[in-house]
Amino acid sequence: MDATHRIPIRGQDDDENGARRCSGEQSRLGGGDTPNNMTNPEARVTGHGASGGLSRAESAPRLIIGKITPPAQTPDAVVRARLIQEVFDHARGVVLVLAPAGFGKSMLMAQLHEHALTSGAPAAWLTLDQRDNDLSRFLAYFHAVASRLLPVQLLPSAVPISGPGQYFGRQADATALIDALASSSRPYWLFIDDIEHVDAPEVLHVLQELIDNLQEGQHLVLGSRSIHQLSLRALELGGRLMRIGSSHLRFDVAETEDFVGRQEGLHLSPTDSKLMLDRTHGWAAGLRLVALSLTGRSDCTEWLATLSGSSASIAEYLAENVLGRLPEHACRFLLYSSVLEQLNGELCDSLLDRSDSQDLLRQFERSNLFLSRITPAIDPNLLSYRFHSLFRDFLLQELQQADPTAIPELNRRAARWHASRQRFMPAIDYALQANDSVLAAEIMDSCIMGFIEVAQMETVARWIDAIPPDIAKNYLHLQRARAYAMIALHRYEEAEDALNHCRIAAAKCGEPVPPEVTIQLALLHEFADRHDLSEKEIAHIADQLDAHDASSKGIACNISAYHDIAHSRFDAAREVLSRAKFGGDGANTNIWSATYTSCFEGVIELLQGNVREAMTRFDAAKMRAKGAAVGVASSFLAQALYETDDRLSASSLLNEYLRLIRDTADLDTIIMAYRVASRAAFVDGDDPRVQSLLSELGDIGDSRGVRRPKACAWLEKSRLSLLRGDCESARRYLELGSNPRIWQAHSGLHLLANELEDPATAAARFQLVSGNTGQAVPMLKRLLEEANTTGRLWRRTHLQNLLGQALVASGDIRSGLSLLESVLCFAYRNQLQRVISDEPWLLHEPLEELKRRVRIIPADYLDRQKEAGDRLLRDNASMAATNVICSPLTTRESGLLRLVVDGRSNKEIARLLDISENTVETHLRRINQKLDTHNRTQAIARARELGLLR
Repeated sequence: MDATHRIPIRGQDDDENGARRCSGEQSRLGGGDTPNNMTNPEARVTGHGASGGLSRAESAPRLIIGKITPPAQTPDAVVRARLIQEVFDHARGVVLVLAPAGFGKSMLMAQLHEHALTSGAPAAWLTLDQRDNDLSRFLAYFHAVASRLLPVQLLPSAVPISGPGQYFGRQADATALIDALASSSRPYWLFIDDIEHVDAPEVLHVLQELIDNLQEGQHLVLGSRSIHQLSLRALELGGRLMRIGSSHLRFDVAETEDFVGRQEGLHLSPTDSKLMLDRTHGWAAGLRLVALSLTGRSDCTEWLATLSGSSASIAEYLAENVLGRLPEHACRFLLYSSVLEQLNGELCDSLLDRSDSQDLLRQFERSNLFLSRITPAIDPNLLSYRFHSLFRDFLLQELQQADPTAIPELNRRAARWHASRQRFMPAIDYALQANDSVLAAEIMDSCIMGFIEVAQMETVARWIDAIPPDIAKNYLHLQRARAYAMIALHRYEEAEDALNHCRIAAAKCGEPVPPEVTIQLALLHEFADRHDLSEKEIAHIADQLDAHDASSKGIACNISAYHDIAHSRFDAAREVLSRAKFGGDGANTNIWSATYTSCFEGVIELLQGNVREAMTRFDAAKMRAKGAAVGVASSFLAQALYETDDRLSASSLLNEYLRLIRDTADLDTIIMAYRVASRAAFVDGDDPRVQSLLSELGDIGDSRGVRRPKACAWLEKSRLSLLRGDCESARRYLELGSNPRIWQAHSGLHLLANELEDPATAAARFQLVSGNTGQAVPMLKRLLEEANTTGRLWRRTHLQNLLGQALVASGDIRSGLSLLESVLCFAYRNQLQRVISDEPWLLHEPLEELKRRVRIIPADYLDRQKEAGDRLLRDNASMAATNVICSPLTTRESGLLRLVVDGRSNKEIARLLDISENTVETHLRRINQKLDTHNRTQAIARARELGLLR
């Protein structure tokens, strides 16, 4: 099989005219490494005019002017201003521009050359090719460029040239040139491109001497795909070398948009430009090729989404300018190793049945062959590499055409190699790429519970989803892991199916149902918000906890501790949480379980008002967490941060992890995260985000078949409506969120997410703000008595604040102020802030009075509370007119919505109301905006909930 059947191997041209042809082909890409619209390569430098001082020539010197002329800038060339600025601001003696083909190093050098000339500095250019390995030829060109840097009288005589290709330069001539340049105090910029073509020792010696003898103000800019021939280490250590690599040359967003804007007939949105940048990784030639491919297309977004290294123009470029220059054995190595995400010598030897892979990889690295060295996390000492993604795409496409049957076996070999070294993640991925489900299942079964322990739930689910069910069912550990992953990802039916397979496997062996299955079933009930069923399941095995492995025991203890906390049995919860940390075989190494253990310990502190201690525990849990566990810890930590009024940190944390929390956490953790995020957004005046977050919280409950998230969203909307002065909307939301059918299953439990925001507290708040203090006071007293009895001091602080306001409002000012003084003292000592300032209804005057009469509470704390409360009421009262619910439907909109309820089409509605269909659509959009809905069905349901349809 000829793996390089599509890859031409070009020979070297035999005449001077062909010396630049190879590089010239790159130039047609624009933004590549060589000239576009380059001066005619057949033009010659004659006499003294251009080269200067060639008087000793026996005949007219004949030099290719293109070699001593920088590449011409294309009309659409992007000026690399940031790189030019960096070079001239921090100019070193040597600037090395080192990058693979097509990264635009020659274009950058040309722009630097132009900038140097503009600034008044002497500048010269030389492009090297393979023929410059002839010392005498090299010296002829070197003398020509030197004559542009120094006056001719300071230079030695030129190298004699008797005819085309006949030069008579000697090492002494080179020494004389170096001495002339070094002895001059004149500053200059000398640009030498394509250094990689030169490997003759005598020529390299001249270049090294030039580098080593640079004087102050003299600058040498070298362009190359590789630089292993020259010694630059001493320069670098001495701070005299600036490196500009491919990472610097990659276009950024602004440069990409500039480039796109210069392309005639190409009109891309900023999103498509960003996609174009992402797909090409900022590779200049790639951007050029993509732009050429997109010009005139109407499906740019779709085309960009499928862009890869196999795209025709990119493939042609790589085949011609990269693989076409390599020997066959090197091409073959690259093609067959392209199945690998990461390459190292040992793996490639195993994959390709050879023993010299590491040497080849080093050669490729030195040649800058779209190969980057990396330090893999699995083994920092392993010398490993990665292909540029477009180059790898291209290689894989070539391999697919050359030898498609080899690809599955190559992936199988890679899978076995990684598995034998316990690198299970890549091993499984390679087995799946080989479409070998049995091999993948075998590898998974040996390691997958380890991924559960580090909370890689989404990874586990992705792997198991890729295994056919009739194969996966035969592997017990796969089903154990599947149950955990599906519970965490809220795929409850699939979790039950996995547990059934575990029961079946036990029955086949004549064994009882494993206790772990009972624990997993209890966990499933917890995530499905059936705490009553979960408590019963855990009770069955409560006396067997210490007999389980550390991981299962930790989960069971966490569930038990949750119930103890919900029943205000804090000492019992602490005891069971301490048991959760250790199992029969040592510490619990299950990160997911251990994170919940630490967070529940922090929760106990928070419920008892110790917010700083709680925050310390949450923060420590987050630092140790991995995978899905990071989201759990982040939710609890954000709650504590918000309570201390560090809204910026809380919002930042949730912005980063809210999706992870939504997808992998339990309901209490999810509800807390969304409530904190929405409250922080509300304080900051970002009402659209508030509405979006609370709507999404409700949708989470709907999609998972649980009702508490939507009820919590309604209760929060009731509070927000009160802050906006809209009592009617607050009442409707309160009725929806307090539906007894939703809360009946949680009777007698203080759920973590509802410590401060439950139906009873929301009802008491509504009576207070509505002016019904006669009802609010007894309601709050009953709730406060329970909080005192159960030792839930955070909740007590919340209720005391509301009750103190209610007493003042009812006329019992002395009792109200006394209670508020007590609660504010406690809040100040424990650094509690938002539990007070989120409920500012009637606090302004009492805070002013307390500031006058109380000295034990610092005035600045009272001022912060007053300012926060005043801002919350003042800033949001003005929003009542634009609030989606307190902006009721117009008569026309209500009538139109009733026609929608009747099942009328837009055309029928337009005819009946004597308006156009476009006007009907406009009304429907406004209705959806006001009701915070997205379609007709949702609008009808929401309008009925709010009593807008009679």
